[in-house]
Amino acid sequence: MPLVPDKKSLLVSVVPSWGGRTLQWVVPLGKVRLLIAGAAVTVALLLLVLVAFARVAAEAVEARRLGEENDSLRTRFARLEQLEAEVAELSKANEQMRRMAGIDYYPAPEDAGPAEDPVRESEGRADHAGWQPTLPTVRPRPGPISRQFLTDEGGGCVHPGIDLPSPAGAPILAAGSGIVTRTAEDSVYGLMVVVDHGGGLESVYGHTRKLLVAEGDTVTEGSRIAQVGSTGLSTAPHLHFEIRMKGQAVDPATFLAGQLR
Repeated sequence: MPLVPDKKSLLVSVVPSWGGRTLQWVVPLGKVRLLIAGAAVTVALLLLVLVAFARVAAEAVEARRLGEENDSLRTRFARLEQLEAEVAELSKANEQMRRMAGIDYYPAPEDAGPAEDPVRESEGRADHAGWQPTLPTVRPRPGPISRQFLTDEGGGCVHPGIDLPSPAGAPILAAGSGIVTRTAEDSVYGLMVVVDHGGGLESVYGHTRKLLVAEGDTVTEGSRIAQVGSTGLSTAPHLHFEIRMKGQAVDPATFLAGQLR
């Protein structure tokens, strides 16, 4: 007997293709609506799950990429730290070399020609009646001091004199009367002159541009013996001035008291 649905139900029939028995159901409309709503909710939930999964997958890919970038940055930072350490070591070594060589870093003055300095009447190389050697107590150049006499913690000398920045060509004065025992072109001191003041005491003048005396000349205290230059290991015109006692550098302040300000 066939089923007859009313106005509030649906007739669902299943007819087998092989000609078997036909199956029929009468389904109330209320249940149909519930099934449709349930299917819609299920589909919506599936879509939400798929979207969430896609977002999580994308975040995982981004996290992996960021992790790789972080690893790369850490490697670069480690390399930078290594380079900074190497640069620091090189700078330290360079500083020690500059101190030993007396190299100074200050802007080269404008070439305004030789500076005029008050000098004593007895200057140049000449033999003077009654000449006697004197202690090197006259400052060879006026002006500021760019580098002082310096020793390390163990007492070793790392900068054996003082540096006096001056215009190129400015006159250099003999710190005391004596005999010129050496004039030479040295790889470190450049064009240099050494004056013997007797008793194992010498004064040394380095990085000069021109010498006004020769070996064997006698010079008087305050006389002009050379011109300021930038020869040897030097980056700008200046005078490197040393005082040596029996071959060992001593602090010029010992002899130039009150003049090194």
